[in-house]
Amino acid sequence: MISWLGALAWAIGVWLAFEWSRHLRRVWFPPTDEPPLVSGYLPFIGAAVSLGRGPPVDFLRQCRENAAKSSPNNPHGNFTLHVGGRNMTFVFDPAFFDAFFDSPFDENQCVAINP
Repeated sequence: MISWLGALAWAIGVWLAFEWSRHLRRVWFPPTDEPPLVSGYLPFIGAAVSLGRGPPVDFLRQCRENAAKSSPNNPHGNFTLHVGGRNMTFVFDPAFFDAFFDSPFDENQCVAINP
């Protein structure tokens, strides 16, 4: 007979494996119609460690520069930041403001910045 502690450990292990696989799938096979994802190695924590290391503005500026360099279709450097299990999309191109705010995705948090 399995003890309740063993069952709890098994359930937590299955949940962590599921979250890790979702995280790796998003990092290794990113959707082509979404901005690049900036995340850390841990699925739930994401980029919170990198964001908290120094001034957050410097980290966000670096993320924007990397996103603009990595994708030719993204010259303004729009990106999605994964922190604390949530995705926050940073939109810098005014041409995308209306399309983003009119999108049906309620789970996204957005910061629209006009440089």
